Amino acid sequence: MDTCEQEINLLLYDRRGPCAPTTSCVTSNARRGRGDARCRPPLLRAAPWCGLGLPLVAPPRRPDRERPPGAAPAPPPLRPGPTVPGRPRLRAAGAGGMAEQRDGPRCEAAEPPSPGAAAAGVAARSPQPEASRRECVFCRIAGRREPGTELLHCENEDLVCFKDIKPAAPHHYLVVPKKHIGNCRDLKKDQIELVEDMVAAGKTILERNNFTDFKNVRMGFHMPPFCSISHLHLHVLAPVDQLGFFSKLVYRTNSYWFITADYLIEKLRT
Repeated sequence: MDTCEQEINLLLYDRRGPCAPTTSCVTSNARRGRGDARCRPPLLRAAPWCGLGLPLVAPPRRPDRERPPGAAPAPPPLRPGPTVPGRPRLRAAGAGGMAEQRDGPRCEAAEPPSPGAAAAGVAARSPQPEASRRECVFCRIAGRREPGTELLHCENEDLVCFKDIKPAAPHHYLVVPKKHIGNCRDLKKDQIELVEDMVAAGKTILERNNFTDFKNVRMGFHMPPFCSISHLHLHVLAPVDQLGFFSKLVYRTNSYWFITADYLIEKLRT
């Protein structure tokens, strides 16, 4: 043994002291030609930096990591994450089991709400009809709460007539019922008379504005979801031959988004 190894062993022996003789100690000492049974940590090799006091010593084996050959590897230990109040945290429960741990008081199972309470909650969240009417622009116009909109003369007391804010033709009027109706899909068979009255009111407005060529007139409704306002209204456009390119697409007859009044009446009758 060289001088460096002797100094390292002496240093470790003085710090740890003698221990009981073991088989590994006797075997190791016998191989090295020593007769004493004093255990010293086995050296892997003589450290070249032993002069700095940094010997390379084999680490002791942990008995908890030893397992018989052929046994399944042990599961990795659980690392508890950050604790959040009210949320479960997993912890080890012995024999590889899992247990659930909660921080704070345990919450009992909540009773299901009664049907009456659920219906009341839905009614509270759903918009009320009166509130929707107050927000509807055409309902405010029909109630004369929009001073900026001029109402035209209409003989039917259940309807109001006014000019479209974005006219697509020289004569572009809207005929709107005072009663709030969502769109033409909400109409029933018994409301055919309402549609006929709206058509008659549109023709009366054109006559009052000196337009009588009804073959060059288009009257119809937009289909949802292409309705700009969720209140039933009839578009009265004349003359049709003066519609622009974009207006011809927007008011294309019997398309997916626009149907004529006559087509709607036939559908309601069937």
